[in-house]
Amino acid sequence: MRRQVITPTTVCVWCGRPGTPDNPLELDHVVPWIKGGTNDERNYQPIHRKANRAKGGRMERRPCW
Repeated sequence: MRRQVITPTTVCVWCGRPGTPDNPLELDHVVPWIKGGTNDERNYQPIHRKANRAKGGRMERRPCW
């Protein structure tokens, strides 16, 4: 699934910037598992790793940088 969504031209849906070696893009669940989210491709979004880790099981946005 990751290779289908994250390509060399993909940018973070939160900040609009591409991934970097220090902060690559990864797939995030829009609705987290803990809140009943699924693995359906419509529930995925590309965001930066640091933002994804800070977000955890919450639904609100976190800074990417």
